[in-house]
Amino acid sequence: MEAQYFVSQLNAKNPCDPKYINPSYIEKLKMHNFEGNTRELRNVVERSYYLCEEAMITSKYLMDNSVKVEVPINNDSQKQIWYRLEFVQQ
Repeated sequence: MEAQYFVSQLNAKNPCDPKYINPSYIEKLKMHNFEGNTRELRNVVERSYYLCEEAMITSKYLMDNSVKVEVPINNDSQKQIWYRLEFVQQ
């Protein structure tokens, strides 16, 4: 699965702290519909990788609830652009 590939890439960047994926993590990832969006999958795996303090990445490092974050990225009061991050665990 691509998740294992992404973790191996991150391990190459961080050789002092290699991490591995627990099968339960893979099973929870399979429950989420990424609709062919590899970037979204990579972001989820990368987030889990950096949040995980142990050598084994488990499903507890996946978001359990919906998260919506809106951040203004343009300070112009006339025209504000918002970036929205949404993740829904299915």
